[in-house]
Amino acid sequence: MKNKCNLLVLIIISALSCLSACKKSGSEDNGSFTWNYKGVDYTAKYTLARSVEDLGPNIIGGLGNAASTPGSGPSFKIEPFAVGLYAVGPGENPVSFTDTAGNNLPAVGLLTITSTANKKLSGTFILEIGVTGDQHTLTGVIKNIPIAP
Repeated sequence: MKNKCNLLVLIIISALSCLSACKKSGSEDNGSFTWNYKGVDYTAKYTLARSVEDLGPNIIGGLGNAASTPGSGPSFKIEPFAVGLYAVGPGENPVSFTDTAGNNLPAVGLLTITSTANKKLSGTFILEIGVTGDQHTLTGVIKNIPIAP
């Protein structure tokens, strides 16, 4: 009886380990895009990393569900799309931030792209959001977001 109980416990632990590993593997494939603003942590539901140079932003993390409605979050327009440190703000490397109330707020800061290996984007960013006298720091991490052609 004791051996059957030990075997059952071992099977349950193995099954839980397998489920945990499978879930981690799937989430790593999709990557993650997270940020902290005003002391609140956010995780993007919608992400985009696109190397094609066109009119719109090519790095997006949003709380919405689609490109047409990305929702609250930061978006960047970086050219060229390469590993490096980028000053972002008005001008050459535009950045925008939409808060959870839907306000598009001015932003300026730094984006570091740390990797584009295996067609996945990783990096970090720090932004000052708002106008002089009413600014808040936003920090974020991008991990292994698939890069679309």
